[in-house]
Amino acid sequence: MNRIISYFKTIAFQKRIEAYFLVAICIICTIFLLVYKSNNYFIQSAKWVEHEDEVRLKNLQILFIAQDLENIARGYLLSGDKVLEIKFNNAVSLLPGAISELKSITSDNVLAQQRIVAADRTIQQNISFREALINTRRQQGFEAANKLFKTGIGIRLMDKLRQVLSQIDNEEKRLLNQRKKTLEKSITRVSRMINLLVAVILTTSMLGFVAINKNITRRNIAENKLKTNNYLIGGIINNSHNPISIRNTSGKFIRVNEAFATLVNQPAGFTREILL
Repeated sequence: MNRIISYFKTIAFQKRIEAYFLVAICIICTIFLLVYKSNNYFIQSAKWVEHEDEVRLKNLQILFIAQDLENIARGYLLSGDKVLEIKFNNAVSLLPGAISELKSITSDNVLAQQRIVAADRTIQQNISFREALINTRRQQGFEAANKLFKTGIGIRLMDKLRQVLSQIDNEEKRLLNQRKKTLEKSITRVSRMINLLVAVILTTSMLGFVAINKNITRRNIAENKLKTNNYLIGGIINNSHNPISIRNTSGKFIRVNEAFATLVNQPAGFTREILL
């Protein structure tokens, strides 16, 4: 561990800052991706709820049509009105489309599909019974039709249809709850990852701030020391009676004292200003 720390300290300050910012950018991008993913989860959840509502409405539509058939047949039993026969046939024509749509929107639910087959079979039995009731009323009169009505077959068929449609609705609710639980686990997992990454980026930012602050502090101390040393060296050089000069790597004078300027000025005529 100490070797790692020692190696890290030897890395140039600029490289460390670049590493801090690179890590921060990567984490921010990851957070954005996770937020996007979490948002998709919520959208998917909303679609599932909408799907469950759609199934429920389609169930109600089928049940209402079946109830209309029951009411129309009962009305025909009492009145024998031929207009009710037309209404009955119109209501019957609506059921195949409603059943087909219910099958389509529950295609991802095997149990619901099986129950729709049972519901369709019950509906066909219900239609056959209502048609038999209407035909009996038309051909044999009220008494014969009323006797058929009192058998209770129609009531039992409607109760069975309600039961099957309720099972379809409950199966969709079960599937929705199962998907919601899975989705909630995924959202919780993503939220934890986001919180962890936020903590990492905050820690990284703090480390970067501390590193910058330490570097600035060290720089200020070094600059102050350099100024102090330059002042002391300058004082020593200027107050020395011995000729002193300092040149850079190009051979240009960068500092000379009065003794040196006086020395070169007498034979060559170089003043201190010319030398520097």
